[in-house]
Amino acid sequence: MPADKPIVVVCAKEGSSVFVANMLAEKGIDVSYLKGGMKGWSDYLYPTVVYQDSDMKVYQMIRVGKGCLSYMIISGKEALVVDPSRFENVYLDIAEKEKAAITNIVDTHLHADHISGGRELSKETQANYYLMKSEGGLFFLIFTAGKS
Repeated sequence: MPADKPIVVVCAKEGSSVFVANMLAEKGIDVSYLKGGMKGWSDYLYPTVVYQDSDMKVYQMIRVGKGCLSYMIISGKEALVVDPSRFENVYLDIAEKEKAAITNIVDTHLHADHISGGRELSKETQANYYLMKSEGGLFFLIFTAGKS
């Protein structure tokens, strides 16, 4: 192991990493572990503002461990969420911080790379929920105000 660099121990769910990190630390090695392991990394969403002007602010939520993206567009006191992940609290926290109500949610495609949180977020916020129709065409089905 390199003596001039810190070591980060990673495992699936954290437990083994803690065990190994403690063993290495006892040997005087500068070591840490990834909290939550690869599962925690997979579940992490990183929100960042990618555009802002006087009319709107656009957040991009990056699920770093999976490469998935979702968006929240805020204009005035309303917010639109696009392709939400199943971690609804991230969108709710941003809406609260921005003093905006989530009024519309759109899933633009069937997701092979993540479980959508659209339906649950719609139930929680009473937002309109739009789903892309899967058989060709480019129109949306709508579930209004959190109703299915």
